[in-house]
Amino acid sequence: MESTQNKPHVVVLASPGMGHVTPLLELAKRLVVDHGFHVTFLSITTDAPPAQLQLLSNPSIPSDLHVVSLPNVDVSQQANNVSVRIVLMIQETLKSLTFVLKNLQSPIKIFVFDPFCTIAHDVAADLSILTYLFLTSSASFLALAMFFPTINAVVNGDHSKIAKEILVPDCKPLFLDDLIPGVLMPELLLMSNILPIVNGVLVNTWEELEPVTLHSIRESPFFLGLPTPPVYPIGPLTKESELVTSTLKSLKLMKWLDQQPACSVVYVTFGSEWTLSGKQMSELALGLELSQKRFVWVARPPNEASVSGNFFKASFNEDDPASYLPKGFLDRTRGRGLVTSSWAPQVAVLSHQFVAGFVTTAGGIRCWRAYCMGW
Repeated sequence: MESTQNKPHVVVLASPGMGHVTPLLELAKRLVVDHGFHVTFLSITTDAPPAQLQLLSNPSIPSDLHVVSLPNVDVSQQANNVSVRIVLMIQETLKSLTFVLKNLQSPIKIFVFDPFCTIAHDVAADLSILTYLFLTSSASFLALAMFFPTINAVVNGDHSKIAKEILVPDCKPLFLDDLIPGVLMPELLLMSNILPIVNGVLVNTWEELEPVTLHSIRESPFFLGLPTPPVYPIGPLTKESELVTSTLKSLKLMKWLDQQPACSVVYVTFGSEWTLSGKQMSELALGLELSQKRFVWVARPPNEASVSGNFFKASFNEDDPASYLPKGFLDRTRGRGLVTSSWAPQVAVLSHQFVAGFVTTAGGIRCWRAYCMGW
């Protein structure tokens, strides 16, 4: 067997959040298992949700994949906005990146990072390491990022002047109402400006899903006129299997599913970081109740201040859902609904033969996972 020292060494850096950690960890696994690489996975330390902690400490991780936690930093007093806090956390954490990379045991050939970590590019480039940007989202988002400097110049930086419909050359129209709020922000320029200087872009998509956009990026005169690096659609990268823990909640949930009629259950979750307001939670509860459908609902406590209220919390909340769900909801839906306040084994639930519907956010990792399971 070839020793680790003789294998090509790749470093993978993921920003916080399951939507980034999951696909990048899957990429790292495949580089090790399918291609014989040695991989160091750099994790930015936060009060991560239990699913992320379990993911990074899973005993099934290959021996040539080493998870390294970067030094913890505290930016909680510097900003309340989640997006700003993420940026600040990454900036502060990556101040130690040069030291970390120089002290890894074997020479690094390739450095892979996601869009939130673009400031890491210069560190890797200064060490003569090839850099690849990994997009957890779609080729359509990549096309928008490549076109964004043009849009920004036309409106002179005033994004309120952008039309409701964005016509990216030779791609399907993008409507502002369909985009994630805040996606057209000045920070997007950072990613746009990094594209010409990386060695390649890895996108968590595949040819059959976005044939028009991928063809345009490769063949359109507009994109050919840009200093565009090679683009590689390498998706879908998502968890293909999941160890169902022996916790009482997980066992209870899977046992409950096993007892339901075939193709009868709707699974409702909004990820490990995102939360609903009290009003939104009440409306969703009412909809589930009136639908008369069977359901599994991961219902974390509501947050009135931010939809991303759980991002910097460990989410070990074991509160009784009855304390924040509409009065009597659990009693009225008993027998056809199961509510958990913290976490569910998502891959196991989605792949269960009795689950027939999935209500979630537009997060790429959940959408890709659903596609892969035939939804």
